[in-house]
Amino acid sequence: MKIKHTFFTNIPAPYRIDMFNRLQELSGKENFSFEVLFMRKTEYERSWNVNLNSINFDHKIGKGLYIPSRLSLHLNPLLIKRAIKADHLVLGASWNNLNVLLIVLLKKLGLIKCKLSLWSEANYLTNFASSTSKLRDSLRHFVFNSLDGVVLIPGEMAKISIQMWKLPVRKFVYLPNLISSVVYKPHLRAPFSNRPPIFFTSMRLHEETKGLLNFLNALGVDRLKKVIIRVAGDGSDKKIYEKYIQDNALQNNVLLLGHLNSSEMSEEYKNADFFFLPSFSDPSPLSVIEAIHSGLPLLISERCGNHFEACVGNGYTFDPSSIEDIKSKFDLLIVKTPFITQLSQASLHRAKEHFNLDKSLSALIRDLNSHIK
Repeated sequence: MKIKHTFFTNIPAPYRIDMFNRLQELSGKENFSFEVLFMRKTEYERSWNVNLNSINFDHKIGKGLYIPSRLSLHLNPLLIKRAIKADHLVLGASWNNLNVLLIVLLKKLGLIKCKLSLWSEANYLTNFASSTSKLRDSLRHFVFNSLDGVVLIPGEMAKISIQMWKLPVRKFVYLPNLISSVVYKPHLRAPFSNRPPIFFTSMRLHEETKGLLNFLNALGVDRLKKVIIRVAGDGSDKKIYEKYIQDNALQNNVLLLGHLNSSEMSEEYKNADFFFLPSFSDPSPLSVIEAIHSGLPLLISERCGNHFEACVGNGYTFDPSSIEDIKSKFDLLIVKTPFITQLSQASLHRAKEHFNLDKSLSALIRDLNSHIK
């Protein structure tokens, strides 16, 4: 009997739509059947303008209780009723999502029989994961102990984190965060010497997680005056950054661009020389994947969960809590500016090898068909 795989996740983010659309195109050739259940169209600080008519796969967008917060508090009883009838259910929201916890409880009580898997971006270095909480640790073990399918992970950081927490896993299946190469096209960088280097990033303007002010302070005004830093995104701490820029007369060097659409983002990636992301807490940032698909060398925090796969031979990682490490890695990258073509080629290679849409989805189909019977 052909198994239908049901993905139960938060919202229809544009990059997820691209991924599932391509999975639908591949599924006909690979004897693979799936549907996607979304808890809601939008959620707190993630209000993308999504064209629902672009969705070409079997799906449903649910209605239910939603409390706006960074914890994404969803509860969708009707959607749960549909989800638990699946042959194989992949819980694509965080393990502490109310829907996930309720489904796991039903599984533990023997009230549902479907195979249960989890899609996890575990990262022990995030602010939430690194804090101390016996309740959180107990709930996390409760969820993982209830799984009888597989755990989908984006890369090595998730595997390290899950093993560090001593969580039981029958089988890891790799599924990195993926983007459409139609939007973010490769551009090979050429050496330059007659202008300042351009550093670009895309982030939520929230200091506690993204650490932009920490990064700027670490570099200092003298270094910042020699480069151009362009920042896409909005957030609650925008005024803090605006004040820093004004107080240090950096209006020509540090530019806050606000929210950009995908075509504007593509232009920023195309015109930049380097990509940076100074996060204190970042499970598996999509912007890093967009950057290497665009051929940008990287300067990113070692707390970005996908740095193991994305940043090898194409830039540097740094400890965001170390001023000296931020400065030294920045200086190393500046010194390598004459070799920017080689760094750019290395980024494109990382994107092709580890974040290729068709290659990753074909592997997912193969693994799920093999391990879910």
